[in-house]
Amino acid sequence: MPLVALAPLFIMFFGLDMLPKIILVSIVVFFLLFFNTFTGAGEVDNDLIGSISLMGSTPRENFQKVVAPACMAWIIGGVKIALPYALVAATTGEMLAARRGLGFLLSDAASSFNMTGLYAALVILMLLGLAVAEAAVRMERYLLRWRDAAA
Repeated sequence: MPLVALAPLFIMFFGLDMLPKIILVSIVVFFLLFFNTFTGAGEVDNDLIGSISLMGSTPRENFQKVVAPACMAWIIGGVKIALPYALVAATTGEMLAARRGLGFLLSDAASSFNMTGLYAALVILMLLGLAVAEAAVRMERYLLRWRDAAA
């Protein structure tokens, strides 16, 4: 079941303010990031953990020196996947029940057949999506800069 379909339920439970939209976006992003991170942690090479444990490392050092760097590519991949879904979830929440925001403007323009307003809201959402995607790429380039040096 798509999590965005839960938006009316959240609106019913939490009202028309910002809280249902925050919860909806948080749940959508959480599951995408959790499963990506979980998969990345499962892909960590046990030989590396065994080698660093043999050198006398603590479990905290195992996490800091091996697990976290190995999972970072998976976490960044999850963020790059989750950001567009977060934008869709926020816009959907605003379209269903809001008094302001791009989703509200989109819904209001569509209901009154205001094509200029509708296309303006869509262009703004498109530009916002492109900006979010570019921010994710820059974040990946910064956090995984060690990967480019090795290639």
